[in-house]
Amino acid sequence: KSMMEEVGWKDVRFYRLTGGIVAIHVGTKA
Repeated sequence: KSMMEEVGWKDVRFYRLTGGIVAIHVGTKA
């Protein structure tokens, strides 16, 4: 989350799937 916010993304949500093997980051570009 913090990495995406540092590069200008806001409202970042982090989803962990399949026991953390797959991670989905969803955010809006600011």
